Amino acid sequence: MKFRLIHAEKDHHEVSLLARVLGVSRQGYYAWAARQRRGPSARARQDQVLTAQTRTAPGNAAPTRTPTAYFANTSPREPT
Repeated sequence: MKFRLIHAEKDHHEVSLLARVLGVSRQGYYAWAARQRRGPSARARQDQVLTAQTRTAPGNAAPTRTPTAYFANTSPREPT
């Protein structure tokens, strides 16, 4: 959130001043800005693809066994 504010206001104020006022490092802002320009990493893109495939795969319906149903089918423990 703070880096987004710096990005929005950098045309009107110095980045170093904004960073100091918001309590973040100037280098942190520039690292964040570089990540924003690059977009998601290869790992993040692959994760998005796998997540979408998993959600649309047949047989991946929501589990039907709730904890209540599980414990209803178990017998109470015998005292030892």
